[in-house]
Amino acid sequence: MSPTDLPVVPLDIRLPRYVLLTDAPPLRTGGHGCHVLAWNWLQAMRDQVVLVVTHRLNPTLSLRAIAAGLGVPSAFFPDLCSLRCPRSLRTPKLMLELMLFRAALPQVARRIRASRAERVFALFGGAPWFLSIAGAVAGATGLPLDVYLVDDLEESARQAGQPVLARWTRTRERRLLRSADRVFAISPGYTEHLLAKYGKRAEWLPLPFPTDKVSPHPYRPRDRGVREIAFLGAVNHLYLAPLRDLLRAIPVWNRDNGEDPLRLVVMTYSSPRLVERELGRSEDLEIIHRASDSECRKRLARSWVIFLPYSFEPEHRMMVSTSFPSRLAESLPAGRPLLVYGPAYASLPRYFLENDLPLCVTDPRQLPAALRAIESYDDDALIQRYQAVLDRHHSPAVLRNRLRPAPTGDSSG
Repeated sequence: MSPTDLPVVPLDIRLPRYVLLTDAPPLRTGGHGCHVLAWNWLQAMRDQVVLVVTHRLNPTLSLRAIAAGLGVPSAFFPDLCSLRCPRSLRTPKLMLELMLFRAALPQVARRIRASRAERVFALFGGAPWFLSIAGAVAGATGLPLDVYLVDDLEESARQAGQPVLARWTRTRERRLLRSADRVFAISPGYTEHLLAKYGKRAEWLPLPFPTDKVSPHPYRPRDRGVREIAFLGAVNHLYLAPLRDLLRAIPVWNRDNGEDPLRLVVMTYSSPRLVERELGRSEDLEIIHRASDSECRKRLARSWVIFLPYSFEPEHRMMVSTSFPSRLAESLPAGRPLLVYGPAYASLPRYFLENDLPLCVTDPRQLPAALRAIESYDDDALIQRYQAVLDRHHSPAVLRNRLRPAPTGDSSG
C-alpha cells in the first residue's frame, strides 16, 4: 500500500491528550527547521496538547518568552547552551547535560503526570542525545511514546565525522524504536529506511503547514526587470552543489534574455561570509541574512520562482531520500511556482513526481529548460494543484486523522 493511500480512521475515535516533548522549542517567529515544525504541529494539535516539555537550546532565546508564546502550559529541562566550549569538549558537555536532565527528570515527570496527559509525542530534530531523553521520559511516566523522526541521526553523526557517536546512536535508536508505541517519519523514504534498517514499521506523518490556504500572487516585474529566484533556508552540504548549478545557469540565461535578467536571492540564517565563501561573489547573487518572517514571506510571494534543491552527490543519498525540507511549509503557500531540483530518489522530487506536480528537475542537464518553462506554468491552475496537495497531505485535519489511534483489533503498523 502506498503511503498516500493509508486507510482513513473513523473520526469518532477520540484523540488522546498529548505531551509534546521536543528538542527544539516551538517558535512562532524567528525560528527555523524544527522550531517551525514543532510550532506548526502544536498549532494543528493545540486542543489536544496539555503540556510542552522542551529546553532553551539557544542562548539567544528566553525561557520566559518561549513559555509566553506557546499558549499551553510548559516545562523546561536544563541545558548548557550558554556554555561555549571547543569542539574537543563537546562530548563531555553533552554527558553533563544528560546528567542535568536526569536530575531534573523527577520534577518533569511530576509535571507530566499532573497534566493528565495520555501519550508523549517526541518530536526529534538532529540531536542524537534526545534518544536518551525521550526514552527516560516515557520510562518515568509510564505513558505510551510516539516518536517523530525528521533526520537520520546516525547518518548525520557519520557525515559530521563522529563515527563513535554514530554507533552509539544506532544502538540507542534501535532500543527506543522497539519500545515506542508508534513511530512516525517525515517522508515515505524514511519509513522505508526504518523498515529496512530495524524491521520497524513506521508511518508517514506529512509536514504540518501553518496555513490551510494557498494564496495566489501573480508575478509583477521588479525594477530593471530583474526576476528573483528565491531560496529559503540553511546553506549546507545538501544544497551547496545545486545552488552552484543554478548560479552557473543564471549568466547563460542573462546573456540570452538581457531584458529579463535573473538573480538568486538567498534568505538564510547561515553566515553571509560562509555563503560567499562556498558560492563565490556574484552580481547574480543577493544574500539576505536573518530576515524577519514577514520579510521572507514578502520576498517569496514576489519572487519569479522558488528554488527547492537537493544534492545529487552519491554520498548524500541517504540524507536526501529520508529528510524532507521544512521550508516547503513556507514556500508552497506563497502562491508562486516552485522549482524542485534533485535526484528522483530524493524526498522532495519523489513527492512532486508522485503528486504529478510540474517543474521537477531530476537531471542537472534539464535545469535550463526548466527555467524556460516557468512562465508557462505560472497561472491559477498551478495554484489550484498546490492547494489540492495541501488539502490532501498537510492540513490540520489530515494530521489529526493520521494521529488517531487505530481501531481496536487493528494490528497494522
